[in-house]
Amino acid sequence: MTVTTPPLGKVPVLAVLAPRLDAATCRLLRRRVHDLRARTRVGLILDLERVEFVDSTGLTTLLYLGKSLSAPLRLRLVGAQRGPREVLRLTRLDRIFGIDANVEEALGSLASLLQPDTPTPVVPEPEARREEFGAP
Repeated sequence: MTVTTPPLGKVPVLAVLAPRLDAATCRLLRRRVHDLRARTRVGLILDLERVEFVDSTGLTTLLYLGKSLSAPLRLRLVGAQRGPREVLRLTRLDRIFGIDANVEEALGSLASLLQPDTPTPVVPEPEARREEFGAP
């Protein structure tokens, strides 16, 4: 999995590099999301572009992650391929999660949450930070 924090916001992007979202992958995913919750003000973007298969453990984990990021934090899913997207549709989880085509769309969806309530300017980070671990 790879975690990046884009310079234009405080929204971590967690990319799942494994082709399956199953029991083995989900243990690591839960730990990473738990660590990232403290680093975000608005939520998390989960990049599923490389995921080809989601089993019941993967669906349960997505539900858990959505609930663990309680308001105002949001979970956005991006880049879901045809198979995982169909599973999300059949289980109606596509109605629970925001699903975007790419990270830029997800950041746009979260943009209103990035703005503080008071008129304090949002200063972007100087460059993107990237953390990588695990191999697909």
